[in-house]
Amino acid sequence: MGVQRASGVTRPVVVAEGLVIGWAGRGLLPPVDLVVEPGTALGVLGRNGSGKSTLLATLLGLLPPVAGRVRCEAVRLAWVPQKSPLAPDLPLRAADVVAMGFGHRTTWDRWRHRTAVRSAIEQVLGKLGISGVMETSFHALSEGQRQRVLLAQAMVVPPALIVLDEPTAAMDGLAEQGVFDELDALRSEHGTAVVLVSHRIASVLGRVDRVLWLDRDPPRTWQGVPGLLEAQPGVSEVLRFAPGSLPDPTAAWPGPGWSPG
Repeated sequence: MGVQRASGVTRPVVVAEGLVIGWAGRGLLPPVDLVVEPGTALGVLGRNGSGKSTLLATLLGLLPPVAGRVRCEAVRLAWVPQKSPLAPDLPLRAADVVAMGFGHRTTWDRWRHRTAVRSAIEQVLGKLGISGVMETSFHALSEGQRQRVLLAQAMVVPPALIVLDEPTAAMDGLAEQGVFDELDALRSEHGTAVVLVSHRIASVLGRVDRVLWLDRDPPRTWQGVPGLLEAQPGVSEVLRFAPGSLPDPTAAWPGPGWSPG
């Protein structure tokens, strides 16, 4: 990885014990024990429908656990969803969306500190390669640009924990690399912990410290270092067809439970 983590903070930001995720009291997967330390990156990977987004929602407190418990110690938490939750008729510029990352402080102090706020927004958008969109309507941007604006919103005030659900799905390889570089910088400079869901498995494996693999056919989970993932049952077939990998034309399709999107 090559990420030098900020020192002095050792308390885990997320702890899950015997966690069973699911809906309406019905569990999807076996219990999971999970610890996310400051400055570390966890990749949550698996087939479509394996429960990745449900896990994130449970960690964030948006869904109750079916069993077990979750404790989040992050003082400041940032959440980047797959799609923007903003209504398309809201007249927002990209800069307005990023400014939401300051929370109530922007409302209280936006005129007194207007120059400082604008400078911080310009800086974070520049790091993500989209400094020229500040005054552009958010909903006029491409899907990939909107994803980077939402990332900028999450990063403009460095969080203790950033949780991301498919944050680079609409980006090309160069933009995706820039996003991962900035996440690495958050980890090394601010001790930010990263929990990331993605179908871009080949890209993620080189950027995380640990992997949590979820599968519902049959229901199972696995945790470990990225280099050991491919040796797990059923994983190699999925990796062969994952985005960013070149499929073997002689290989069998991994089955109807998985799709490359």
